[in-house]
Amino acid sequence: MSNAQNDDTQSSSIHEKDTSKNTTIDGKDEKDEGKIPRNNGNGDDVEFIHHKQDEYTEQFDDNDETKDYSTVKKCVIFTIVTSLPAITQLASTALFPTFPYIRDGLNTTETVTNAIAASHSLITGFVPVLWASYSNIYGRRPIYLISSLIMIVGHMGCALSVNIETMIVFRTIAGIGGGVGRTVSVGTISEIFNDSSKGKALALNSAIPISATALGPIIGGILNQFFGWRSLFWSMSICFGILLVLIIFLLPETNKKVIKAKKQRYLQKKLVLTLDDNQKDNNNNLDSPKQKFLLINPVSSLKLLKYPNILTCSIYIGIITFVGYAFTISFAWAYSQIYHFDSIHVGLCFLPGAIGTIISAFIAGSISDKRYKKYVEKAKKSHSEIYPEMRLSKSLLLPAALVMSGASITYGWCIEKQFHFAVGLLAQMFGQFSTLLWICILIIYAVQCTPEEGTSIQACFEMMRSIFTFISILTVIGLENLTGRGVLYTTYGFILFFGSFCVIYIQKNRARWKLMREKKTKDVQQHS
Repeated sequence: MSNAQNDDTQSSSIHEKDTSKNTTIDGKDEKDEGKIPRNNGNGDDVEFIHHKQDEYTEQFDDNDETKDYSTVKKCVIFTIVTSLPAITQLASTALFPTFPYIRDGLNTTETVTNAIAASHSLITGFVPVLWASYSNIYGRRPIYLISSLIMIVGHMGCALSVNIETMIVFRTIAGIGGGVGRTVSVGTISEIFNDSSKGKALALNSAIPISATALGPIIGGILNQFFGWRSLFWSMSICFGILLVLIIFLLPETNKKVIKAKKQRYLQKKLVLTLDDNQKDNNNNLDSPKQKFLLINPVSSLKLLKYPNILTCSIYIGIITFVGYAFTISFAWAYSQIYHFDSIHVGLCFLPGAIGTIISAFIAGSISDKRYKKYVEKAKKSHSEIYPEMRLSKSLLLPAALVMSGASITYGWCIEKQFHFAVGLLAQMFGQFSTLLWICILIIYAVQCTPEEGTSIQACFEMMRSIFTFISILTVIGLENLTGRGVLYTTYGFILFFGSFCVIYIQKNRARWKLMREKKTKDVQQHS
C-alpha cells in the first residue's frame, strides 16, 4: 500500500514540476507505461508520442495474424470467397440451354441473344481492374458486400425484363458485380494461406468456378424445363442474397495493410483522447486518426502487364479462354439443333466437362505444390537459387497442350460430320481437363512471382480473358458458317498447341524476370 502511495505522489510531482524524476517499474520509466505528460513547450511530448506510434508500427509489421487463422476459419473464408465467382460463373453458363427459349420469348435472333453473354463477359473482365485497386486500399470485405448487392439487383432486373435491350442492360449491371469474385478472392487466399498450401488453394479457387461453369447448363436446363427461363434469374438472386448474409456475419477483413491501418487509427485515437485540451493544441503534428477517401488510379493493377512473363501468361490464358468459350457456345447450339436435345439433355451433356475440370483441379494444385517443394528442398541443400519458374513443368504442360489441341480438332469434325454425340462429350471432357490444368498452373506461377499483388495479377488475367471471350462469343456463329466447324476448330487446335511453347520462353528467361522483380522491389522501397 505504501508503494502505491509513493507512486501516486511521484506521479503528481511530475505534473507539478517538469524536472522531477519518474519512478521506475520493472526497469521501465512510468512514462513508457502509457502515461502521457503535459506539453512542456519543447516538443518532447510529441517526440514521445511518435516514438510510441513507431513501436506500434513495428509490432504490426511483425504480426501476420491472417495466416494464423484456424483451419476451420480458413475453410469458411475460402468457401465464401470462392462461392462468389462460382455462383457468378454458374449463372453465366446456365443461360446457354435457355438461349433458344429466351430468343423466342423476347422475339430476337441468335446473334443478339449471344450478346447477353458477350456484354456480361466484357464488363466482367474490365471491372475487376477497378475492384482490385480499391480492395488493395479499402479492404476485401467491403468490395465483397458491394458486389453481392449489385448481383442481386442485376439478376432481379433480368428476371423482370420484357425485351432483349433490358435484358442486356441488367446482365451488364450484374457483370459489374460479377467481376469481383475471381479477382479479389485470389488476393484473399494469398493472404490466409502459406506457400506450402497456397498452390492447392489457388487451384481449387480456379477449379470450383470452372466446375460451376460446367454444371451451370445442367441446372439451367432443369430450371428452364420445369419453371421457365426467368426462374434461373430469381434463383441466382436468392443465392447472392444468402451469400450477402454469410459475408456480413462470417467474413473478416484479410488485407494486412487495411488491418494494420485500422489498428493504427484506433491506437492514435486512444492517444489523442488521452491528451488534455492544452496538449492537443500544441501537438499539431500528431497524425489524424481519421481515414481519408483516396482517389485511386483505376487501372493501376494493369501495370503488371509491363512484365513480359506476366503478359505472356495473360495472353495465352486469353487464347485458351477464346477457344473454350467458342467451344461452349457452339456446343449448346449444336446439340440443340443438330442432335435435337431438349434443354435438360443439353445441360447434362456438359457433365463430362465438369468431371474433367474437377479431376484437373486436384492434379494441378497438388502437382504444382509438390514440384515446388521438391525443387526448393534441392535448392536449399545445394545452396542454389529458388525461383517461381520451379512451378512450371514442360513435361506436364506441353502434353496437356497436345490434349487440348486434339480435343478442339475432334469436336470440330465430330459436329461437322455428325458423328455419334458421345464423341463430342469425350472431346469436351479432355478439353476441360487440359484447359484448367494450364490456367491453374499459370495463375499459381504468376501469383508466386508477385505474392503481394495476387489480386492485381488476377485482374490482369480477367481483363485479358474478357476481351478474348467477348470476341469469341460474337464471332463463333459467323466463323462456323463461314469456314465450317471442322476447319475452324482445327485452326484453333494448332493455335493452342504452338502457343503452349510460351512456357519454354518463360523458363528460359527466368534470370531476366528475377532482375525485373528486384528492380521493382527497389523502386517500391525508394518511394515508400
